[in-house]
Amino acid sequence: MDLHAHAGKRGCFIYGNHFEEFDYQVKSMMFPKLISMNTMNFDFEESNFTEKLMTKKDKNQQQTKDLKTREGAGRVAIHKDCGNLIYSYTMECNYACGIKLNKLNKRLDTTTNKFINEADPILDQNSKIYKQYFEDLSKYTGNNDQQIPSVKFNASIMGDIGQASMIAVLDLVDKNPLTRIYGTYSQQVIDDVMYRASLLIPEEEKLKITKMRKTVKKSKKKKIQSKSVKRPTEENAQKTLNIDEIELAEKLKTKKTTKKAKI
Repeated sequence: MDLHAHAGKRGCFIYGNHFEEFDYQVKSMMFPKLISMNTMNFDFEESNFTEKLMTKKDKNQQQTKDLKTREGAGRVAIHKDCGNLIYSYTMECNYACGIKLNKLNKRLDTTTNKFINEADPILDQNSKIYKQYFEDLSKYTGNNDQQIPSVKFNASIMGDIGQASMIAVLDLVDKNPLTRIYGTYSQQVIDDVMYRASLLIPEEEKLKITKMRKTVKKSKKKKIQSKSVKRPTEENAQKTLNIDEIELAEKLKTKKTTKKAKI
């Protein structure tokens, strides 16, 4: 990961690489999404994974052909040199402030299955650090003459974003003992990333993916149906045979008794 300071755009976000393969794109976007699940001050929605950004000309660099485009950037160069490396990023953080706060889930201790209360004020939206932001946000109406509410960055917030990046690695490999991603949240994370990844795909590719998903769903349904059909075991079959034999014997007895009665 290449770490940059950013002056033109507020907040902290990631520039990632674009992939033709949908699965690779989802994997690439999953890591930044997991960062946003572990810190209040990282903006996943402002992160960019477009192909255009990988080849966009950089006005500030005009020394060589490579440096005229983002292909000279570390994340793009390493991504290409390492054979489409998935997890190659540039993290951009504004010098001064951010404009969005994430709502965090409580951490779950997977060993005890108990929730942990936040002790760090950086991770608590009710702390004094974010009081001014929420006050400004409540007054903000979206008019052009109003300034967009922002959170002032400090060393603690920057450190928290760095820590969240490392925690996201644990979530990525499903080895986080104090995770914020559990239950229905897991599926929500996957759905959100897949949706955002689908926005980067051309229409023709989207049709292919939807067809593939439909076939996968159909095959899953068939498997479930085949599992739900109860096939008689040898024991059950034997039981049914025994029941049939008893019924036949009883019928024969009743016939014999009726014949005797007639005689």
